[in-house]
Amino acid sequence: MGRMKNGLKIGELAKRCGVSRDTIRFYEREGLLPRPQRTPALYRVYGDEDEGRLLFIRQAQALGLTSSRRASSGVRRSMASLARWS
Repeated sequence: MGRMKNGLKIGELAKRCGVSRDTIRFYEREGLLPRPQRTPALYRVYGDEDEGRLLFIRQAQALGLTSSRRASSGVRRSMASLARWS
């Protein structure tokens, strides 16, 4: 696993950002990370921008912001918007 020709596999991204693969998938479902591109074999492929967004989300969490279902939809949308601009 690791860097692919045009990006990173999910395991390498998770390792670089200190999260699990399941966390990345969760952020995708919640709309905090965009759906990744896929290889012909359907592997997820992530780029540097995805890594930056994920690190931003982690920093926001460290400051006490939450993306949980208990949080208001406005907070989740705001975090997703901020992540896109990071």
